[in-house]
Amino acid sequence: MKTLAPVVVVALVGVTTVGLVGGDPRGTGSMARSEWIVVAALLLCATLAAVAWRAARVSAWWLVPLFVVTVMGALSGWIAGVEFAGDTHVAARLATAPRKVAFLVAMVAAGLALPPSGVAALARRLGRARL
Repeated sequence: MKTLAPVVVVALVGVTTVGLVGGDPRGTGSMARSEWIVVAALLLCATLAAVAWRAARVSAWWLVPLFVVTVMGALSGWIAGVEFAGDTHVAARLATAPRKVAFLVAMVAAGLALPPSGVAALARRLGRARL
């Protein structure tokens, strides 16, 4: 539980910030803007991996696995949110569909927060077992 709370808070704030500043990458008019949204999401994944790593207080060797599961969780959360919302081809707009946007934010934040928290908790237990 110690690793979950800070990661969830950072995930919610980060996803909301990226969404408000950049928007839905499917709804941008240019590929360059979509690329910057993806770069911002990758930076958020790196930040979340670092937060989970610091909360777990484990070896630095766990940073790469934490980053990988964070990226995979973010992609899984995004894909699940888009599929469950039923908008695979059209970007969700905050003004016209606030519930869908909130659902997408929740799914992506859950996808971002849960996998690194689980791996960090596992790493913490494995580290204690060796001592």
